[in-house]
Order: sequence, then C-alpha cells, then structure tokens
Amino acid sequence: MSWLFLIGGIALEVVGTVCMKLSEGFTRPLPSVLMFVFWGLGFVLLSLAIRRIDLSIAYALWSGMGVTIMTLIGIFWFGEYASLVKLVSIGLVVAGTIGLQLSVSAPHSVPAAPVPQVTTNPPTPLTESAQRSHHP
Repeated sequence: MSWLFLIGGIALEVVGTVCMKLSEGFTRPLPSVLMFVFWGLGFVLLSLAIRRIDLSIAYALWSGMGVTIMTLIGIFWFGEYASLVKLVSIGLVVAGTIGLQLSVSAPHSVPAAPVPQVTTNPPTPLTESAQRSHHP
C-alpha cells in the first residue's frame, strides 16, 4: 500500500506543478487554488508512504520521477525545447533513481548509527538530591 501512496503522491505533485504553470503567475484563480490542493494531498500521500518506505528512497523517487515527468510534460504539452543535453540529463536522473531503488535490496555494509534517546523531563535539583540520598 505504501508504494501506491508514493505513486499517488508523485502524480498529485505533478498535477499541482502543471496547475502552477496554468496559473500564469497566480493570475488565474482556479489553477492557483488547485495547485495548493494537489500539492497538499501529494504531501499527505508522501507522508503515508514514508511510514514503510525509507525516506531516502521515497524522496529520491518523489523528486526524480517528478522532475522526469514534468520535463516530458514540458516538452510534449507546453512545447519546451528538447535538447540532447536535457534528454541525457533526464536519463541520468532515471538511472540514479533506479540505482537507489536497487540499493534497497543490496546487503547493508554499514550499519546505521543509533538514534540518541531524548528525555522529555530533565532532572531537577530535587530529584538529583533524592537520588544521592538513596545511593551512598
């Protein structure tokens, strides 16, 4: 289900970005409002996805696929120029995204550092003196 959340979040982010282009610098009210609606819903789905998918992988896919899809929409829908450098660069983004995804199944050679525990109630002078009186 997390992967469906991520795919849906990417799709909503892309639709929101298209709305940003269609808003013509916030001069058109409907696409301007829809941009925030789609982006907001996209972030909700991304936050649900990262409950089960590593943040580094989810965000790499989010940004990499978003950039790739938006570049293709820019070329084919908005008539943006498609240079060889642009197309090769998008290919590199896709290759990097695939590489990160493949790294998930690779064995981990470096263990993650432990997360330090944070106490919510720091010791007060009263509790410190009480502890000293019980421990000579």
